[in-house]
Parts: sequence; structure tokens; C-alpha cells
Amino acid sequence: MTGAPSRFSFRRVGAVLVKEFIQMRRDRLTFALILGVPLMQLLLFGFAINNDPKHLPTAVSISDPGVFSDSIVSALANSGYFDIVQATNSPAVAKRRQAPIQAAAARISRSSVSSSTDAGWRRR
Repeated sequence: MTGAPSRFSFRRVGAVLVKEFIQMRRDRLTFALILGVPLMQLLLFGFAINNDPKHLPTAVSISDPGVFSDSIVSALANSGYFDIVQATNSPAVAKRRQAPIQAAAARISRSSVSSSTDAGWRRR
């Protein structure tokens, strides 16, 4: 086992790096892929894919109706992020509306907001 290096060597890494750059210079398709794929991802994630949710169908369950509850519901609706599809006094009805089956087509709620008389407001 003489001559077999057992440690990490920067010379070996450099040699592999030089070999790969020589190979890329020979193979234009590989070079185009190395540059093209990250540019395509940059364009897609930068411009085409929007992670800012707007107009989410929302069911609101209010156990303590009043002025405070109305102001919270109107603030949610005016924010642009939520579309109030149903306001109810029953959490069970709001959860049924939250079923994911045909959510986009039937405009069924994907999120719900509920309040109780003692705990204040919470988001689910």
C-alpha cells in the first residue's frame, strides 16, 4: 500500500477541476446546461412563481358576535388576502366548508378563522 494517499489533497481536487473545465470546453451542450438551468430557475422563481397568496376563500366562525367581531371580519375581507365565503356561529359548519375536495372550483374555504368568548381570535 505504498504511494496510496489517505488524506484530502487540494492538488487532486484542483486536477479534477481542471479536467472538468477542459471537458466542458469540448462539450458545448454540457456548458449550455450548466449556464442555462440556473438562469431558467432564476427567471421562474423570480418572476413566474408568486408566493404571495391573495383572495384565499375563508370561512369565519364567530361565537361572540358584536362590533369587535365585525371589525375583524371586515379587516380580513379588506386585506385582499381573504375572501369571506361564509360567516357562521358554528365551528363545525366552518370545518365542513374547509374540505379540500373541489376547493378551487366550488370556492370552498381552505382556511378558517374562529373566535370564542374567552380566548379571543386565533387562526387555524
